[in-house]
Amino acid sequence: MSASAILQEINSIEGVAGSFVCDPAGRMIARSPVSLFDDTALADATRTLVETASPLLEDGGSGELDLLYEDGRLVVRPLPGALLCVLCVPRLNMALLNLRTSMALKALRQALADDAAARDRPASPATRMGVAIEEVLGDDAGKVLAMLPEGDPSPQELGPTVREIERFTRLFIGRDQADDLADRLQSILSGS
Repeated sequence: MSASAILQEINSIEGVAGSFVCDPAGRMIARSPVSLFDDTALADATRTLVETASPLLEDGGSGELDLLYEDGRLVVRPLPGALLCVLCVPRLNMALLNLRTSMALKALRQALADDAAARDRPASPATRMGVAIEEVLGDDAGKVLAMLPEGDPSPQELGPTVREIERFTRLFIGRDQADDLADRLQSILSGS
């Protein structure tokens, strides 16, 4: 389940206006509509919040921050390297919110770890080839891109495709571009 979907579950509690997750620098990692604030105001508030709540982030803190205002409430729960923030009305069923956020924290930990792993994973050879094709061929890339196999083929499976792309490009687009593209695609295959 994605972090946004988990936050939407929290938002389904009556009286919750929105929720988000921010990192130690105050940057939004995930959010579910927080309609009370525009992005700039929310970013400013988040940076201030992180400065105030930094003890919650230390050593995977286990505390909770509950800021009660006349017109609203901000409940903050720690995650590894992040904070879960819930904006709600002042008079909210806190037992229900605590139950829902406790369940959400475990799922958010996994969702955020999965998101981080996906960001850190290098692009597949086929994806890097698509980028190279667009860079070399520009507007002529469409038909050549269609030659790339679907999914995440292995470099061995891409070898024959590279040869076909080189022949097609040489015949229909131009020798110089075909040579440049062939060099780049072979480099991607050998670096995989």
